[in-house]
Amino acid sequence: MMRILRTALALSGLAVAVVGAQTQPSATDLVQRIQAHFDTVKDFRTDYTGTHKGGVLQQTSSTRGTLLVKKPGRMRWTCTGPDKSEVVADGTTLYTHLVADKQVFVSPLPRSAEASSAQLFLLGLGNMVRDFTAKLPENQPPSRWQVDLKPRKPDADFNTITLVVDRTTLALAGLTTTDENGGSSAFAFTHYRENVGLADADFVFKVPPGAEVIKK
Repeated sequence: MMRILRTALALSGLAVAVVGAQTQPSATDLVQRIQAHFDTVKDFRTDYTGTHKGGVLQQTSSTRGTLLVKKPGRMRWTCTGPDKSEVVADGTTLYTHLVADKQVFVSPLPRSAEASSAQLFLLGLGNMVRDFTAKLPENQPPSRWQVDLKPRKPDADFNTITLVVDRTTLALAGLTTTDENGGSSAFAFTHYRENVGLADADFVFKVPPGAEVIKK
């Protein structure tokens, strides 16, 4: 769950860019265009499937659900798989609801002075060109562009973030995060739509009756 939570924070504000022609761009050109478009994206919604690997035994688990994001710092991540859960950020506070455990973990969203470069950018407060070094793998996935991002400053949550976009429609197709222990969370997105006019009310969280509230 902590791995999903960290990636959920990262997704809060993420968007993709118009990269133009199918000719492979340089890493610098690609991230500049991603950042330029990212600045124009106010919100997005998508379905997702995720694969998570981590722990001492590098065990693998899967998730699926829906994701709503509105910049800056609003997110509703609803897992509809076997381990039902919800992660909601309302702009100031982060709520993690574990349905089966009847628990809600509550913590403040990191302030700009406290957040890592990865969190700043992906919450809509940072800058990809300034805060990350970028690399394009030699072997690109068919019909898509992949760019690997590494924070310029050490980040406690992420070692690398990988974005994948469709070459034709340029829709966000995937996102993978890795940590220094070799753990990873890989997400594939479908039915991705941006600037759909999400309301602040879409990110209001109400503690379910009978749930235990644990503040961090």
